[in-house]
Amino acid sequence: MTTAIIGRGLDTGLNPEKADFDLDNYFAVRGRLWDAKEQDHSVEIEEDRGIKRFKDGGDALKYFDKATYGTFSEVDKGDMKIEFIHFRFTTPRVLKSRILFP
Repeated sequence: MTTAIIGRGLDTGLNPEKADFDLDNYFAVRGRLWDAKEQDHSVEIEEDRGIKRFKDGGDALKYFDKATYGTFSEVDKGDMKIEFIHFRFTTPRVLKSRILFP
């Protein structure tokens, strides 16, 4: 997976004035749904539930480890992939990922 694909959606909706973390060094946990046509987990979940950003990696990892399907979606929309991502100097890196089923 290319960096552009991993990074898509990480910085959308971010207001630099309101962010309480360093925009050049933060962690995120993101969920994406399966797209049968694309044969990939490429369907973004609405911003308020699909991604959560953290300034501390430990907090992000705890959130990732405890996340359930309901954390990202209240309705069954098929399987989803969640990723634990470190965003550093405009380069996102997936550190862990797993598939969740409804």
